[in-house]
Amino acid sequence: MLRTSERIEGRLVDSMRLADGRLLSPYVRTEAVERLPGLVRYQIVQEVLDHFTMHAEGEPADRAAVEASIVRTIREAVGSPVAVEVH
Repeated sequence: MLRTSERIEGRLVDSMRLADGRLLSPYVRTEAVERLPGLVRYQIVQEVLDHFTMHAEGEPADRAAVEASIVRTIREAVGSPVAVEVH
């Protein structure tokens, strides 16, 4: 008689838990942010369920426009209301 597996587990990656209980793959935000022009290096930190901080380095540009673009991009990728700080 063949034995059956109780459950199959694959490799897990760190996911973001959102205020509404959803888990969001980190690749969702990574793919969205990496499309932003002029961004050289970044780190996104989830402080609490509805608050993200992004540390960004990039080519000189209009700082206010770049920050607004980062905030909009992260909010669209997450799909729920969140606070976003850019440093």
